[in-house]
Amino acid sequence: MSSRSCSSGRRRPLLFAVSLLVGLLCPQSFVTVSAAAEQETAKTKLEEQMDEIGGAWRKVRRQVADAASNVETAALVATMKRAAEKAATLEPLRLRDVEEAEREPWLEAYRNEMKAFVGMLGRLETALKEGRNADAEKLVAQIGAHQRASHKDFKRPDEK
Repeated sequence: MSSRSCSSGRRRPLLFAVSLLVGLLCPQSFVTVSAAAEQETAKTKLEEQMDEIGGAWRKVRRQVADAASNVETAALVATMKRAAEKAATLEPLRLRDVEEAEREPWLEAYRNEMKAFVGMLGRLETALKEGRNADAEKLVAQIGAHQRASHKDFKRPDEK
C-alpha cells in the first residue's frame, strides 16, 4: 500500500465531516438547492409542452398537403394548440437572463407571441377541417417563420 493512497483515505472522512458541518451551519444552501430544483421543474414543464408541439409540428408539416389526412392533421394541430396555451402560462428560462426592470414587458411580449401562435394554429385547424389545404400549406409556412423568429427572441440558446 503506498503512502499516497493512505493519505487520500484519511482525507475523505475529513472532507465529509467538513462538508457536513458546512451544510449544518449554512441551512440556506439547502434552500438554494431546493429553489434551483423547483426552477428546473418549471423548465421541464415548459419543455414538455414545447416537445409536444414539436413532435406534432413535424407530422403536420409532412402531411399538410395530403387532403386524405386532414382529420388526423387537424387533431395534431389541436394538440399543438392546447400545449401552446399551457406554455403561454409558463415562464421561459431566458427570463432569468433579462434585467429585472425589463422582465414584466419581456414576459408580456412572450405571452403575446404565444397568443399569436395559438391564433395561427386555430386558423390552420379551421383550414384543414374545411379542406382548404392550399391555405393550410401557406399557414404552415407562416407558422414556421413565426416560430423561428420567436425562438430567437424568447428561447435560451442551446448550451453546447
